[in-house]
Amino acid sequence: MPDKPSVSIVRCDARSNDHEVMDSVIRSLDMLNGTLESFSGLRSVFVKTNIGLKELVLHEGRQVALTEVCVLRAVVKALREHTDAEIIVGDTTTEKGTTEELYATMGYREALNEYDVRLIDVNDPPYIDKPIPGGGLMFSRYTINKTIAETDAIVSVQKMKAHMAAGATLSLKNLFGMTPLSVYGAPRRYHHAPVRLPHVIADLGLLFKPKLCVIDGLVSMNHREWYGPPLKTDVIVSGNNTVATDSVGMRLMGFD
Repeated sequence: MPDKPSVSIVRCDARSNDHEVMDSVIRSLDMLNGTLESFSGLRSVFVKTNIGLKELVLHEGRQVALTEVCVLRAVVKALREHTDAEIIVGDTTTEKGTTEELYATMGYREALNEYDVRLIDVNDPPYIDKPIPGGGLMFSRYTINKTIAETDAIVSVQKMKAHMAAGATLSLKNLFGMTPLSVYGAPRRYHHAPVRLPHVIADLGLLFKPKLCVIDGLVSMNHREWYGPPLKTDVIVSGNNTVATDSVGMRLMGFD
């Protein structure tokens, strides 16, 4: 992994076809010199997508609230070209019992099948407690899915959206979805309190430290993270440091 954080921005019209979108995503990853190569030799990689609710809303033909399938497919394709590691893709919805259904509705299995990917629900046990390096800001440890806890690298693939409590939800906030509902409740209201949310997501950034971050900004959501108005933003943002990646993403969204 390069010592200096790198972030790339690639313009991609949301109305482009899937092949053109995938080309844009892969181009953005290729600009992160040495990042994809750093996955070589790993045993397992967990890719966190963003499908927290069954909000299947399109704008200009693209998902507004959920990670676009072809964006996720491009990331997995690029990883598979650089590693023989087991690639695990997952998330969980706050609507119980719908994660597998949502994978099917979105077409995740068909889209990823040729890359030998395992789909999981991060809410499923077994769990283990994992301590935060340095002791943590909110909690000293978090309970998470054992498969995720034991993976060699984390990749965050997130939809570009505003957030009512955090301001923006990008690659760092996406890690929040890895805390299981059966442990922390649905929809994790204690963690979501405005005074606590920044502490929790900082903890999770220290816990997981994504090796690669990709922000799907083909279409974004304004004002809030769910059921908000869409914006056609036409960008893909990739980076090898979640703070640097999100800083660029927030600047593109108009945040100071």
